[in-house]
Amino acid sequence: MPLRMAGEGEKFIIISFVGGKNIRNRIFGMRLNLGAEIDILRNVGGPVLIALNGSRLFLGGGMAHKINVMPINGGKQGG
Repeated sequence: MPLRMAGEGEKFIIISFVGGKNIRNRIFGMRLNLGAEIDILRNVGGPVLIALNGSRLFLGGGMAHKINVMPINGGKQGG
């Protein structure tokens, strides 16, 4: 499911990306790699706030739609 649809307060793993070389380079430049575990801190309209390895990142809605994630430990899907 797209990161944009992920529920707040849950943990997810990045499983794939949608888009061309430029968007992938931007995503990789933020250390968002396949297999990375992220926490969704805020996902209510506007940018998505995530935690990754002790850092916090804001992602715009368009970019959040290009990152596909899967819940960790049986978390619910959707937001």
